[in-house]
Amino acid sequence: QTVEGADVDTDGRLVITGLLGNEESDERLEYQVFVATSDRRTGGLDIDVAVLEEVDRLSLISELDPGEQVHGLGAQFADFDLRGRAYPLIPRAQGVGRGAQPLSLLVDLVLGAAGAADTTGAPLPHMVTSAPRSLWIHGPDVVVADLRQDDRLAMTVWGEALEVSMAVGATPADHVVAHTSAEGVPRRVPEWLGTGLVLGVSEGASEVRDRLELLAEADVDVAAVWLSDWAGLRPVPFGDGPGLSGTVDAARYPDLPGLVEDLADDDIRVLTTASPMLSPDAAHDGGRDLWQEAAESGWLVRDEDEQPYVVEVSGVRVGWVDLFDPDAQAWYAEVLADEALGSGATGLVALDGEGPPLDAVTAAGPVEDLRRAYPTRWAATTRRALELAGLGQDGLTVHTAVGPGTAGEAGILRAGDQLVDFSHTDGLASGLDGLLSGGVSGLTRSHVDIGASTTVALPGPLPDLLRSEELIIRSAELSAFTSMMRTAPGTRPDLGASITDDGVIGHLSTLVGLFGALADERERLDRAFDSRALPLVRHPVLVVPEQPEVAYQPEVFFMGEDLFVAPVLEEGATEREVTLPIGSWVDIWTGEQVEVSRTTVEEATVEAPLGRPPAWARAGSAVAEDLDRWRQAS
Repeated sequence: QTVEGADVDTDGRLVITGLLGNEESDERLEYQVFVATSDRRTGGLDIDVAVLEEVDRLSLISELDPGEQVHGLGAQFADFDLRGRAYPLIPRAQGVGRGAQPLSLLVDLVLGAAGAADTTGAPLPHMVTSAPRSLWIHGPDVVVADLRQDDRLAMTVWGEALEVSMAVGATPADHVVAHTSAEGVPRRVPEWLGTGLVLGVSEGASEVRDRLELLAEADVDVAAVWLSDWAGLRPVPFGDGPGLSGTVDAARYPDLPGLVEDLADDDIRVLTTASPMLSPDAAHDGGRDLWQEAAESGWLVRDEDEQPYVVEVSGVRVGWVDLFDPDAQAWYAEVLADEALGSGATGLVALDGEGPPLDAVTAAGPVEDLRRAYPTRWAATTRRALELAGLGQDGLTVHTAVGPGTAGEAGILRAGDQLVDFSHTDGLASGLDGLLSGGVSGLTRSHVDIGASTTVALPGPLPDLLRSEELIIRSAELSAFTSMMRTAPGTRPDLGASITDDGVIGHLSTLVGLFGALADERERLDRAFDSRALPLVRHPVLVVPEQPEVAYQPEVFFMGEDLFVAPVLEEGATEREVTLPIGSWVDIWTGEQVEVSRTTVEEATVEAPLGRPPAWARAGSAVAEDLDRWRQAS
């Protein structure tokens, strides 16, 4: 690379020109770099790079200091420091196992769906380092972040241009605020969500009523019911998942409007499942055939022969609505409003938004050039459906996939689709990893499944992986400090423990009560987003970067700035090690106050019985007063 000239253009941008080449060829390509103070409210620089001849890859390489950590890249289910790996930032289904052996080998042999440490539905080309400094890449092109070298990072764009922003800030939190302010903060979640549990079910209307009766007897407040099976079920790896008809399964819900009305009488809302995937095999008797409607109108993503792109997943043929076609997107928003929301539902759990295969074709061009934008189109479609249904601020969307600008369209992010174990590979601990890395990349409101999702029943002598009571309780403990408490029915609800088991339901009642007691704090933090947009669940480096012994200890987080949590993510553990930040802290369970100064900062062993995750509120804070009232009322 050479620099041949530098000048300032009429817009006040610094323009650098030069040549690119390599040692193996005499060919040289002319490039231009435009540098300007940011117009994206970052307080930094916007850098646009263009090569004046056709290319298909551009890389930005930046030096890293010794020991400089790199965080973010969306919701990554890996170590908080991302150094040592390359990350293809393509929205993809997370997979089952993600490298855990021998499970991943078996899954890949049978289904090719194990995933790996870098698979996530919510990747973003934005990072913040411990220096601190940050950069993010704009546009829909596929990006690969290569952090395998000790002294540098490389961001490679699969495209002809490179648009980069670099923020200015004294702390990592300043860099997150700059990014979030520019990319968009989601609208506030409805107030009703903070009043209780969102119960996930997958066994029809009778299960809804039975579960609600048991929860009511145990004094578990329920805010909503998620009917994951309202459109039926389909085979997925190791069980069943939501169906792809897009219309109600009358065999499971013979009177869905009546059920919704009955629940509304008890101030309980209903959420349904939505997917941009449709199946030619899924239409219900007497219902609309959405696949046929879309196919006849040319509103499905196509293959190279201009036919609907169809793949087979667990024996079911599926395709994708072409959300890059404005007419198709408008039609599908109306479908969601009429079908998924038309019976009185209040919101959508929007799945499968990662997008079609890279070799498919849309109305706007090849998917390879647009894949990262598909989740954003999906989020915009679901938001439009809420508007058409007249839901306004009362409506809610929950998304699993993220693309450029999705944060400004979506409601709450579901941080992954975990196995029913405790591992950092693909279990409960990986859910916290996703929450924390996603928060650094501007995903401000996220949550994890209570009870996780994927049960694995293996053939022969191989051990099964079944949901345990302990896993349900520990995941509910973590969930109580997030944006939403939602149970997942899972792929095999007939196997393993249940939220209404005797050993679970009492703890669940307490933790849902804790979640309700934190409603005012969540509202305060929501209001603060307007001036300083930071995630609800924060890695300590965003709160106390000047205290490295606190900021970089594993498996802890802040909710806001005044609530410090040390969740238990190890199976069988009843205590854990934790280092409290400097200050005065009140144990939320006992009311005991602890003083920590610079001279007394040290790791301590704290008790962590089931149902009582170690957590402390900053003395004198509003949330400490909220929790004191809750503790006395309990």
